[in-house]
Amino acid sequence: MSNTIDWGKIHYNSWSPETNLTGAGATPSYQNEYSFQFDGIDDYIDCNSAAGYVSGDNEGTISLWINPDDIVSNQTIISFTASSQTRRFLNMGLNGSLGFYVEMKTSITSSTGFFVYADVNPFSIGTWTHLAIVQDGVSPQLYVNGVAISQTFLVSASDHKWINDMSGFDTINIGRWFQSGVNQNYFDGLIDEVSYFSSALSSTDIETIYNNSVPNNLNELSTLPTIWYRMGEAATFDGISNWNLVDQGTGGNDAVTQNIAETERVTDVPT
Repeated sequence: MSNTIDWGKIHYNSWSPETNLTGAGATPSYQNEYSFQFDGIDDYIDCNSAAGYVSGDNEGTISLWINPDDIVSNQTIISFTASSQTRRFLNMGLNGSLGFYVEMKTSITSSTGFFVYADVNPFSIGTWTHLAIVQDGVSPQLYVNGVAISQTFLVSASDHKWINDMSGFDTINIGRWFQSGVNQNYFDGLIDEVSYFSSALSSTDIETIYNNSVPNNLNELSTLPTIWYRMGEAATFDGISNWNLVDQGTGGNDAVTQNIAETERVTDVPT
């Protein structure tokens, strides 16, 4: 007896070839078409409206993609700060000597937070890299391109700290660090698909987000993002100088670019 199954149309016990259907098809509901170019001088995104929405979090996850034009200077990718305070911040950035790092401080003393960096510098100019940090309320873990990486703590005395431990927290900026009236460490390059989750995602979730270097639809995760800026999709230009970004996360806290020209929304995206 043959176990072979012929695929195709069966009609009156006779086999006919498979029929291929063609057509324009529907436009996928999720497409990644844009990112924003940051000039390393004064470009950044003001996400302050979301600060109060996440201020009580004791754990969380930050996920985003970058394609740097400068891998030597100390640059901030995203920062959560108490803008009028000293040494109260959560910064994700890149550094010429350390590479990918995240630093958390909740007071002026060095022992009230953590400083962790990737043992291998993942950055190269012109290459998209997915970055994430997961804080489970015990200790943070860095991820690069969907994988939990080997990391080193320069400071780990209070590695359980997170946003709720930051007195006076009121500012979220993409592309710069702003604190005590000082603007610094502007990012130079492309940033895409910035998201924040008010919980510690699993390693499987991070791998799903990375999706073999093609950004995935975060609304298909079992845990939805609290903040999600697509960095171009669902953004509108005010006709003068700034883009308005719709928050695709559950918080609904929109953001606005500062000094990012209409031409700095570009079609270079992770693929």
